[in-house]
Amino acid sequence: MSDLLDDNFDDLTAPEIPTGRPAQPGDTITVATSGVTIHTGQFSMGGGVTLSRGDHFTLTSPMIEASRDITGAVTWPSIIHDEQAQRQKWGQVRFMLGRHEIEPWAAPGDALWELHHRRAMDAARSIVDADARADALAKVRERFGEKPVSTSYTQYRDHRAEVAAADAAALRQGPRGNYGVHREARHGQ
Repeated sequence: MSDLLDDNFDDLTAPEIPTGRPAQPGDTITVATSGVTIHTGQFSMGGGVTLSRGDHFTLTSPMIEASRDITGAVTWPSIIHDEQAQRQKWGQVRFMLGRHEIEPWAAPGDALWELHHRRAMDAARSIVDADARADALAKVRERFGEKPVSTSYTQYRDHRAEVAAADAAALRQGPRGNYGVHREARHGQ
């Protein structure tokens, strides 16, 4: 199933991991989603660490033990090998079993993509030699692709004209409620 899903990243350095094999102590884990916090099992140092997309760590027995819920069941390490279970639990894949070299951004155009793209473009443009600069810019385009096009529209409203139109419409409708009745009653006396 995961072979059918192409995330546009080269996983050439990832070792083959048998599908369906649960993660075990000593396995290398790749973080697929930034902001994931795991407990390292080292309680003296606070234990928690927040990871970023593309980070790698080695799963340890203390991590597995620290992940147990109130019933004693192992939580996140038990579904690292199962992308479908991760999507069902979290709505996204957070971990990948094995070492995968992936970019730190989730999608072209997101904030991290913009930051890394800008830095790479600045570095490429700063090269003095024209041929070397052209090669560097081509590598940046190859790595990052084209910058996503975004469209936004701004609508300017003339509030004075809107208020004037609303007032004119109210005058055309004439008096509302009991205003006309009271006025006629006053004049009729």
